[in-house]
Amino acid sequence: MRRINLWIVDHPISATVAIAVVTLFFLFQIPKLVIDTSAEGMMLEKDPSKAYYDGIKKKFGSDNLTIVLLKTDDVFTAASLDAIKRLSEAIERIEGVSRVESLTTVNNIKGEKDTLNTEPLVGATVPEAPEELARIRRDALANPIFVGNIVSKEGKAAAVNVYTDPRPGDTAFNARFSARVDELIRQERGRPNIGLREAYQIGTPVTKVTFGEYIKADQTNLVPISLAVLLVILYLAFRMLQGVVVPVTTGLLSIVWSLGLMAIFGYPVTVVTAIIPSLLIAIGFTEDVHMMAEYHHHLESGKPKLAAIRAMAADSALPILITTLTTVLGFGSLITSDITMLIQFGYASSMALIANFVVTLCVLPAMLRVWPVPRRIRRLALEDESGGGAIARLMTRVGEFNLHYKVPIAVVTVVLCLASFVGWARLKVNTDFVSYFPESSFIRQRTLDLHRSMSGAANFYVVVETGREDGVKHPTVLRAIVGMQEFLASTGRMDKSVSVADYVKKMHREMNDGDPKFDAVPDSQDVVAQYLLTLALTGAGLENAALEIRHLQRTEVLEVEEPFAEGQKGSSAMPHKVNPVGCEQICGLARLLRTNALAALENVALWHERDISHSSVERVILPDSTILLDYLLHRFTEIVQGLRVYPERMRENLERSAGLLASQRVLLALTDKGLSREEAYRLVQGHAMRAREEGAAFAALLRADPGIRRHLSEGEIAACLALEPTLAHVDTLFERVGLLESETE
Repeated sequence: MRRINLWIVDHPISATVAIAVVTLFFLFQIPKLVIDTSAEGMMLEKDPSKAYYDGIKKKFGSDNLTIVLLKTDDVFTAASLDAIKRLSEAIERIEGVSRVESLTTVNNIKGEKDTLNTEPLVGATVPEAPEELARIRRDALANPIFVGNIVSKEGKAAAVNVYTDPRPGDTAFNARFSARVDELIRQERGRPNIGLREAYQIGTPVTKVTFGEYIKADQTNLVPISLAVLLVILYLAFRMLQGVVVPVTTGLLSIVWSLGLMAIFGYPVTVVTAIIPSLLIAIGFTEDVHMMAEYHHHLESGKPKLAAIRAMAADSALPILITTLTTVLGFGSLITSDITMLIQFGYASSMALIANFVVTLCVLPAMLRVWPVPRRIRRLALEDESGGGAIARLMTRVGEFNLHYKVPIAVVTVVLCLASFVGWARLKVNTDFVSYFPESSFIRQRTLDLHRSMSGAANFYVVVETGREDGVKHPTVLRAIVGMQEFLASTGRMDKSVSVADYVKKMHREMNDGDPKFDAVPDSQDVVAQYLLTLALTGAGLENAALEIRHLQRTEVLEVEEPFAEGQKGSSAMPHKVNPVGCEQICGLARLLRTNALAALENVALWHERDISHSSVERVILPDSTILLDYLLHRFTEIVQGLRVYPERMRENLERSAGLLASQRVLLALTDKGLSREEAYRLVQGHAMRAREEGAAFAALLRADPGIRRHLSEGEIAACLALEPTLAHVDTLFERVGLLESETE
């Protein structure tokens, strides 16, 4: 070590060039640094709980929740619902959004006579009629799943709940998503006649983005403050420019090296590693102070400048090496921790201290070689026994005080240590991410306002493991879940909880004419099976529609296409294909719903009492069916909203039949004129077969047949060939499913 130090002293230019090249290299690595604002780093490395958490997210979906809160005098006006609908649809189109829940996207479970209606709460278009708006208000506020989740109990605030699941490694997602949501909110604020009193977003993405901005701000503020404090201390200690500039220079270079090394080795800037620059300034300058004190001491003893530098390098090599190693080992011991952030900090801080050691040994001697010997050399106050300096005189008095009162000092120290043990027992672990922000920050203010207006912004899952197959479908288990929800509510710390039991209760109530006394988990296993059958029937309806879309998207038909995103693969083998993968998925998963319903029906038969042969099935089918149907409804809604329709191709396909599609209407028209069905069928079939085999126009063949013209006039034949009768009831069908307002409204 001593030889290396002396070589650096004798070759200052080479050392300086090497340091400059390495510094530039590290400087260009700094833009690659990643700011990690997630809380996952605080979890234990390879902890089974973390693996369980990741598994739960895969099963139930992402827990990255953003809430867009809209406040108006009444959210159930047409203008307010339109705003909610526009926001919901626009946010759904953002890449990385997995699910959106709002008044305009949810389905309303409602009993109507002998059926259970699961149509959307708000249709494809927001109604204008006061009666329909009143119906939406009534249904929404009567649904305990909606109140406090997507609408306030007073109806003056509504939430758009957005779940995001970005691609792995997409570090820019949170910033990109939050900016886009803010832009959409600004657009709604700028629209007239909506009456928005307030609108904002709060949730995981915007909180993480803001936290990252706070980390950047801390680096911008804390490093200059640390440098300012260091400058004052160094000036008081040395009383010369050399004693200030040299340590600051090595400190800044060490920071560049440290951040560059973190970028190269992939250690992010977290709430813990963010303190490394300030840590270097606080700890790293001690080597500079020690070496410069040695240098000044040798100068004052009469040695020439070069000899003083060489003596300094030789004398300080071992002490500085030992202090650096002990400090590195101290911080490096954190790598034995099980917490990811502490492991990262252990590695990053160790590299930073080693970098500071190398920079100090190389830069300090080189700077002293080119810096003229100060005119007035003073010993450091800490090493001056003459008492000439203010710091030296202060430390002398402190030492005398310690020697004179050593026993009382020892007693007080022991008492304070014992008292600290009491404090240890009272320490609390704070995992509230929001509490990291000052109370004046918009994050804290929005979180508090959301709590008052709707429910809290912090969400978490409580997973119930029954330990038996399909146990969650058993009424006893469902009641236990309800009891747990009631307990959580009784603590006063939970604003809202939603579980599968809430949906079962809601279905049970609506199947009994909305009677509040049935707002409970049903006692009968048969009733649960009936509800699962309802889910299966709903899935079958979705499959029927999806299958029709699959047919209409076939290349030879191509009248509609489901949405196809840019860059999406239609077929892994044939790049030209655009397969309806969404509808194919719906058709496949709907079969699972029917299979689960069949299993529930099989569970109805008992040998006097239930046993594991029943519960083992129920643990699977109930949660799977409810989650699956929810997904299918959202998936099909996305498909219908983005459906591409080609009317020209529809007309082209109709015309390709050369009028053959009208054969039934011609048949019925002839029977209306008195012909027997057999005679009419023979006449029409003959022309239909000829048109099909020879490619002749069906209409022309009909007009040229005297046997048909005796019974049907030119106008009657034209009426049979027209498309209008086929489309006569389209509007009525659209009205039934809520896609078109009826003329009576």
